[in-house]
Amino acid sequence: MHRTAQDPTVDAVHDLRVATRRATAALRHHKQIRKQLRAIRQRAAAVRDRDVTLALLRRHKLPASDPSMAYLQGQRDLAAQQLRDYLKTCEPPAVEHAIHPDPPKLEPLIEAFFSAGATAASTGEIEQLHTFRIAAKKLRYSLELHDAHAPQLGKLKLVQRQLGDMNDAIVAAQFLQGLPRLSPRARKLPALLQALAAKHIGAFQRTWKSRFGPRAEAKWCQWASHIDG
Repeated sequence: MHRTAQDPTVDAVHDLRVATRRATAALRHHKQIRKQLRAIRQRAAAVRDRDVTLALLRRHKLPASDPSMAYLQGQRDLAAQQLRDYLKTCEPPAVEHAIHPDPPKLEPLIEAFFSAGATAASTGEIEQLHTFRIAAKKLRYSLELHDAHAPQLGKLKLVQRQLGDMNDAIVAAQFLQGLPRLSPRARKLPALLQALAAKHIGAFQRTWKSRFGPRAEAKWCQWASHIDG
């Protein structure tokens, strides 16, 4: 919170969002602090969405002088200032008395993860993919509370990265489509970004088919049953 309030760089905003998710997993019984963390994360997301959009547009060779880039950079600066202003009004939550002594049970989270993943991989629908992304995040940050080096984390991070890349492309396309005016070069990008999102979805579907399934779920649940006690 303090680092981002001082200088909301791309890395600082990203780290803040990850930190709020980790804290939320640890503070699942404290509604007031979770509400504050969600408010911080939502404001940070407004900055982060514009950061990933600008990065993708640069990758597609849209020059900084393009009106779309200038407009999005202005939006990013405004969102960053709003985040800074909000963080300066926040007192860091007194978490030392709020952390529950027992980490969350993993087996229900694993079951939800595999159920949502199987649906998302079979349909390829954006809504189902987003539902799965949420289930994957809940499992990952809860799992890290038990074991920061758990062998399942590598596979979790892989599918998170694939669907995170998908989401970034979709968000960037939506930002461009929502702008009042686009240059001839920028008008071509929404379709290219949607195609990029589809490519990431295909990569996720192949990963799910090759690395996840009933056997993997049974193995993960068996491991979790020992951890959960």
